[in-house]
Parts: sequence; C-alpha cells; structure tokens
Amino acid sequence: MSKEIIVIYPDKSCSVFRPNGVWETLIEVDKFIRWAYVEDLLPNMEE
Repeated sequence: MSKEIIVIYPDKSCSVFRPNGVWETLIEVDKFIRWAYVEDLLPNMEE
C-alpha cells in the first residue's frame, strides 16, 4: 500500500493523494513541483 503524499503545483495549489503509478508518469501528468510524505510533516507524538 502506498503512503499519502502532498504535492505542490506551479500555481502554488496543493493536493493530497495516494500515488498509484510510475513516478515519471505521475510527475509528467500532474506536473507538480514538490512533494512530501504526509506522515513526515506531522510531529512525532510518541514519548
């Protein structure tokens, strides 16, 4: 199962989704300029 990612597009809009394809095709079709795993952006609340 793939992890959720957040992507930023050239117009500064963003979207969150689970990618389900080949990265090169995904980037070419969606044309996003940056991405990150959503879980990496959340604080670690474990003690």
